[in-house]
Amino acid sequence: MNEEILNNEDLFEMPKNNPPDVVFKGYSQAFFEGVLRRFRRDKRLEDIVMTDADVREQAIKHFFSRVLRLVKEQKIVMP
Repeated sequence: MNEEILNNEDLFEMPKNNPPDVVFKGYSQAFFEGVLRRFRRDKRLEDIVMTDADVREQAIKHFFSRVLRLVKEQKIVMP
């Protein structure tokens, strides 16, 4: 999922140049849209993402922390 989100050049550069609290909102929105695109074929998963805010928030925070770690370690390269 992160690779799909980070294909957006702005969201790729933002974690490198801004504090996490500034980047999180944009990342969260991009993640949510990416999840909907990916799970559109699986109604059950789409329902979970759409209705369970706690699960959605946990997933977003998990993947966001991975992005921050990869940026910090400079392991992310622009596709």
